[in-house]
Amino acid sequence: MNALLPFGLLLTGLAGCHAADPAPAPVPVDPFLGHWRADTERLVRYTADGQISHDTTVAHRQEFDFAAATYTKLDYARNGAPGAMPTREDGSYARTGQEIGFRVGPAGPGPSNYDPILTHRFVRGLTPNRFTLETVHGFSFSPTPPGGDSFVDFHR
Repeated sequence: MNALLPFGLLLTGLAGCHAADPAPAPVPVDPFLGHWRADTERLVRYTADGQISHDTTVAHRQEFDFAAATYTKLDYARNGAPGAMPTREDGSYARTGQEIGFRVGPAGPGPSNYDPILTHRFVRGLTPNRFTLETVHGFSFSPTPPGGDSFVDFHR
């Protein structure tokens, strides 16, 4: 019986020494999700040869709430003119790299945007606390014809 005792102890020790299950990898959290606010908007227009012909910053308070594929936007002012009450907009969005497209209303097939003019929008410099929404060639502001770039710095 004494001859089996060391063998039994060895088996008991080996059974207790198995490797612990590895911890699951952390689930990445998209820093884009959540509530964002901006207070100003920079509007830039270019000449045919690419020189800046108009560059101004206007008061334009905006708030976005982003979920995984939907958004709510509150627009408190447009082109420096505050409204009587904020305009609410609900819709869906899709991001591919830095490019983002918005669709007003329920999600549906095909690309869309919340401007009636063809635009490209980009989420630039995204961190957990800030990003710039850049709109390239297509939003409207005077003088006509419409077209120019917009830069809106959002913060938490």
